[in-house]
Amino acid sequence: MNSARPDLVLDEVRITLSMIPSAMDSGPAEAVHEDVVKVFRGEFPGYRACNTIYHDLEHTMETFLAVARLIHGFHASGGSISPKSIQLGLITALMHDIGYIQQSHDRTGTGAKYTHVHVERGIEFMKAYLPKQGFSERDILVCRNMIRYTDTEIPSGEGRFPTDDELVGKILGVADLLGQMASRVYLEKLLFLYCEFEEALVSEYEDEKDLLRRTRGYYEETSRRIQEELDGVDRYARPHFRARWGIDHDLYREGVERNLDYLQQILDDPEENYGKYLRRRGLVDAFLEKKAALASWA
Repeated sequence: MNSARPDLVLDEVRITLSMIPSAMDSGPAEAVHEDVVKVFRGEFPGYRACNTIYHDLEHTMETFLAVARLIHGFHASGGSISPKSIQLGLITALMHDIGYIQQSHDRTGTGAKYTHVHVERGIEFMKAYLPKQGFSERDILVCRNMIRYTDTEIPSGEGRFPTDDELVGKILGVADLLGQMASRVYLEKLLFLYCEFEEALVSEYEDEKDLLRRTRGYYEETSRRIQEELDGVDRYARPHFRARWGIDHDLYREGVERNLDYLQQILDDPEENYGKYLRRRGLVDAFLEKKAALASWA
């Protein structure tokens, strides 16, 4: 699936939802999808185009699709989620990183400076936007609670048997992680994550190579979070792929493991010359330009 094409992602989400036996109206989610694409492209009144290359529209589409897939996998495993919870989960997935987008009057730096507060900014966007689309106060409260599952700094609960809304929130938290780590350009885009951290004054990493070195540790922490805090809902990926494509594998897990194996090849190179290995989309060259720009701002 080409996650850089929002239209193709939406088509696949429609197909996935059609495999769930429910009477869910996908119209509201499709309308939000249209507006979110406009926001990220700078075509929505009052907002600049997205200028964070890691937390970009492609990642939002990856998360949106992963939420639909995991929800379908839950149903394919014999579970059932209410149509309303599915609808609100999909809408929240579309807006989970909208807090990185700058308003039109904000011309300083990039949206990366909002790294620490992007979830709260996303909530503020939803509070202003969703009532105009006919969503109730309760709907907004549910979306607010769901989006918090994407914030790794907020504990996700005690793993009790979830209500539908809690379950979908945990699915969103997992989809956010799997969507980025299984991406074919995950390693290239990690370089830009370093840039985002630099602008947000996250001082944890010495440089981009240090971030790459620590990525396996991040994966291990992520795996713990998925199992202990998010109830291991990644297990619903395999039933989805089996039912949708006849592939009895968890393609997300395989994508993550493939990325980590390739990362190890880079780290095993005595020179740690990531530019020799990371060649997709010319992203390394773009990163070096971005890094130079950041240095000029300092």
